[in-house]
Amino acid sequence: APVSPTSAGGAGGVLEAATPGGGIGVAAAEGTTDDSVARLGALCKTTTSRSMCFAMMTELSSVSQRLMERLLVHADAASKEDEGSTRLEREEWDVDPEASVKKPDQYVGLKNQGATCYMNSFLQQLYNIPTFRRTLLDLEDPSPNPSESVLFQLQVLFGYLSVSQKTFYDTRPFCQVFTDYDGQPIRTSEQKDVNEFATMLFDKLEGAHPDMRRLLKGTVTGSFANQIISKESPDYVVREEDFVMVSVGVKNKTTLVESLEALVSGENLIGDNKWQLPDGTKVDALKRVCIKELPEHLIIHLKRFEFDYDTLTKRKLNDFLEIPEFLDMRPYTLEGVAEKEAEENAEAEMAAAAAHTGGSTRSVDDAGAEAAGGAGGGAATDAKDAEGEPVEPVGAAAGLSEDAAATPADRTGPARIDLSDLPHHPDWYYKYRLHGILAHVGTADSGHYYSFIKARGADGRETREWREFNDKLVQHFDESRIPEEAFGGTFNITRWSESKRMNVTTEQPRSNNAYLAVYDRIAPPEDGGVSSAVAEGDEDDDSDGDGGDAAPAAPAHSASLDASGGAGESKGGEDLGRSGVLSGSDDGTDDEDARARAGRGGAVLV
Repeated sequence: APVSPTSAGGAGGVLEAATPGGGIGVAAAEGTTDDSVARLGALCKTTTSRSMCFAMMTELSSVSQRLMERLLVHADAASKEDEGSTRLEREEWDVDPEASVKKPDQYVGLKNQGATCYMNSFLQQLYNIPTFRRTLLDLEDPSPNPSESVLFQLQVLFGYLSVSQKTFYDTRPFCQVFTDYDGQPIRTSEQKDVNEFATMLFDKLEGAHPDMRRLLKGTVTGSFANQIISKESPDYVVREEDFVMVSVGVKNKTTLVESLEALVSGENLIGDNKWQLPDGTKVDALKRVCIKELPEHLIIHLKRFEFDYDTLTKRKLNDFLEIPEFLDMRPYTLEGVAEKEAEENAEAEMAAAAAHTGGSTRSVDDAGAEAAGGAGGGAATDAKDAEGEPVEPVGAAAGLSEDAAATPADRTGPARIDLSDLPHHPDWYYKYRLHGILAHVGTADSGHYYSFIKARGADGRETREWREFNDKLVQHFDESRIPEEAFGGTFNITRWSESKRMNVTTEQPRSNNAYLAVYDRIAPPEDGGVSSAVAEGDEDDDSDGDGGDAAPAAPAHSASLDASGGAGESKGGEDLGRSGVLSGSDDGTDDEDARARAGRGGAVLV
């Protein structure tokens, strides 16, 4: 039955299910006992029930000329080609009802509008972040025309993924309201970079509702500390910026850990690129990025697309890069980097003292304690970065010790940090576990995106079960295949050589590899080792398997590729906007919540 718009409000809205005869059945979205309205699904799903329905329509037509005319008008309108419709859309009238209805343990897929696989794969990752999904569905769209709102259409999409009885949802309504930076609707036949799409989506959502920044901050948004540290004086500056993704390099790396280490290693500002102080003095300095605040759900972007200046073309890097299941992010945070430098400086001092006196009785721990107490420079300035832009000084408040200001730094490393002024978090704050992978297969100009996501049980706890989300189809995925599906690298292939008259084995690059890695924070031991956000977000999981928590099955990546799969490259290391691009650097909403959102705007859930 078609559904009319709900009353204003989020999960507590009222669903009005209009019957074909014009009658209105009203049921509250929460606590309803009317299963036929609560499910919002098609009632005639079997061959028998549909046959009975058609028989009833035939009988009614035989006794009423007016009813027959109305049925013929509707049938004629459905058979004609509407303006802008395609042959594929007309063929969709010829469907097998039983084949289009998903099984209870299936997830709902998303229809590819031509080359929108980048959109489908990322939206499935967002949907499978419970706190993001539930909070988004609770928001009330303030726009005067919700049907033209990106926020509302995303709520409708999430609603269908939660409670639809079909195997997939048609994303055309969302694509029609999602515009580019020029305000033009996106071209569904043009492939885009997932990183670029994610940045645009979060920007639009923040502009659509005042609470979206809080929602992002509680789920996927963290912050960087962009540092410039003098090697010749105690000067030190830092600038904080938010991120939703951490972009790391792939070239000449073998593991994600190496990529993250390169991120915080930074670059030296020397020679003509020295750092200019307020008094005009130019000094050697270290410019780097550290993570100041970690999000609950960490999205890491692997920069597999680069521009080749020799050929003036964009190419894809299929280099091998191992993605670990567990990740400790402490070494890449502001406090982790400072602690490492304090230890290195303590060891250097102890070695220097031993060389000067012929021996030393101090231990490394003693020297480290002195370093932690503050032996580095800390006079912050109103300095400018290498590009001449002013940078916010933080001085001792950011962790520089006052002792260092008394003596110029005479070492080659950066000024040491006072660890007592840095953030202090428990160990579990830095521990993450792999929850999702967004993969790309193909080249920089043509390819296909799809996602692998770890499923959740009815109690909201993670399971060892993975699924592959590939547009309309979703299927079970064997976790042991992650290395061959996501790590990249090469593989051997044996073919018959006519010239050599024998089988020849050659090495070929794997064009299928990970582009995004999604990690969930592991909760403290008292929560049973499960992320607090996961437990909170999935406490109301759809236990009957009727919602999206049971998730549908999608096909493995097919041999036929979508149009261009290129990805935009990141900008300079200092350009750390909310996209978090650095160079150098389930399930279960309350069913009523989802139905209330999906039912607005005359949508039909079947």
